Amino acid sequence: MTEMKPKIKTGKGFNPIWVVPVVAVVIGLYMVIHTKMNEGPTITIDFNTAESLEAGKTKIRFRDVDVGLVQSVSLSESMDGVVVTASIDKNAAHLLREDTRFWVVRARVGAGSISGLGTLLSGAYIQVDPGAGKRKKHSFKGLEVPPLTPADAPGVRLVLRSEQAGSLNAGDVIVYNGFKVGRIEGITFD
Repeated sequence: MTEMKPKIKTGKGFNPIWVVPVVAVVIGLYMVIHTKMNEGPTITIDFNTAESLEAGKTKIRFRDVDVGLVQSVSLSESMDGVVVTASIDKNAAHLLREDTRFWVVRARVGAGSISGLGTLLSGAYIQVDPGAGKRKKHSFKGLEVPPLTPADAPGVRLVLRSEQAGSLNAGDVIVYNGFKVGRIEGITFD
C-alpha cells in the first residue's frame, strides 16, 4: 500500500472569509461618522410639568416644520420641575439664540379662547419662537403659556405697573381713539 502524506499549508495565504468582517467594520465606521457629522446640537428646556411630553415622540416645530425631537424627559435636580433634553436638526441650529422661546402646544380652553385643537389627533409638540440675539444658547426656560405675539413682531413693548388690575386679562385689546393699537400680553402679580 502506498502511504498518503497530508499537505500542510502554513498560514501565509489570504483567507477570503476575512472580507466579511472587514467590510462590516468599514460600513459601521462610515455610518457612525456620517451620523455625527449630520447631527445637530442637543439642548435642554426646563418646564414646570411634563404633561403631554414623551421621549422619542414629541416633536419640536417651527412654522409647522419638524426641527427636532425630544430625547428624554427627567425631573430636575431640585425636583421642582422637569428637564427636557432634545436634539435639534443641524439645519435648524441657527434658531437657538439667547432669546429663543419654547412652549408646549396642546389643546387649551380659556376664558374666551380655544387653541391647539389640532393636537387632539396628532399629540402635543414644542413650538419654537427663534430669538434675534447674537449669542447661541443650548439651555432654555420653557414658557408655561404660549405668547400672544411673536418676539419679532413690530412695535413697542411696554411694561405698565398699577395698584389694581381691574378687569384686564391677557389677550385684551388696547384701544386708542377707537382704533386697536395693541394687546395685553400678560398680567403678573409683583
